[in-house]
Amino acid sequence: MYPKPLKLEGRKTYYFFYSDNGRRRKKNTGCTNKGRAQTFIKEFIDARSSGINKTLRQYAQPFLSWETSPRVKRLISEGKTCGELYARDVGSRIEDYILTDPIADKMMRDITTGDVIDFRTRLFAKLPDKKNTANKTLQTLKIVLGEAALRQDIPSNPASGVGKINYTTERREILTAQEIADLFAVPWKNQLAYQVFRFAAFTGMRRSEILALHWEQIQDGFCTVDRAWKDRQTIGTTKTGETRVIPLAQSVLDNLPERTHDLVFHIKGNRLGETWWRKNWQNVSDTKPHALRHALNSHLLSAGITPQFIQAYLGWSQSSLTRVQQGYTHNDPHALKVISSTIDQMYCTDEKIIQIKRG
Repeated sequence: MYPKPLKLEGRKTYYFFYSDNGRRRKKNTGCTNKGRAQTFIKEFIDARSSGINKTLRQYAQPFLSWETSPRVKRLISEGKTCGELYARDVGSRIEDYILTDPIADKMMRDITTGDVIDFRTRLFAKLPDKKNTANKTLQTLKIVLGEAALRQDIPSNPASGVGKINYTTERREILTAQEIADLFAVPWKNQLAYQVFRFAAFTGMRRSEILALHWEQIQDGFCTVDRAWKDRQTIGTTKTGETRVIPLAQSVLDNLPERTHDLVFHIKGNRLGETWWRKNWQNVSDTKPHALRHALNSHLLSAGITPQFIQAYLGWSQSSLTRVQQGYTHNDPHALKVISSTIDQMYCTDEKIIQIKRG
């Protein structure tokens, strides 16, 4: 890119010409003073050169961490939020799938829409069994290139218009009610894991809600679900932003750990993380731990519980209900006790209720 000699346009403002991927483009500086116009041109060229003269590998480096990500900084400056977990996932996908692809060594100025399409093709060939991950990685590339275009580090986003790959997902694998009953019929070697996942299976609460659970939320057999971990250090609202109060099954109350900290589930006062959650579940089941939530939903439906009650108990988004259903759905927490008693009947019998010894 190079500036052409300044010319006076209508004797009001100065403009100049620059090269954009081989095309000659005209840009008005908006300046009536020649010196200011020259400064504008220099700043314009410097800003574009900062991205154009780098490879994608070089340009993407700041996106690898929450602290240095240009996108995170921009969102924060706009009064928006960008969680550390999300930013970390973006960084991981860049490192694992984008920087390991030939597109990473192309100059930012030379990346075309065709290059992005070819990247998508290679990505899905590399991840035939992880199509969701492939689509998320494609979206990550679009984020990096989109941010570069927004900052005018490149003239346009070559990934805009490149869509995700549609695919049919296999039916989510869930445990049967009997399998869940058998799984928790006796305590495991890891008592904490047993307590945590038994609580997850019998309440259907999300991981982020369970790991942020405080004793003050459990009162008189009810649990007020009003908080969840948003990232490693921050507790915020639930996923839907709504608070719900649910009755706990008697077998859940009987198997709560001893109260030694404000957190219900912890290791010596330290919060449990997603890595702990994933690894400990993998030790006992081939399914995903989130399937416990979907299993409870399916089993309650099979037991004849109304969808509106299940929605209120599990905290599904209100968008899943029609306007009429929302208007006539006012679920008193006590009315939901039919669910907690049904859970006891589905997942355990009197012989299978295990009392965790305290102390």
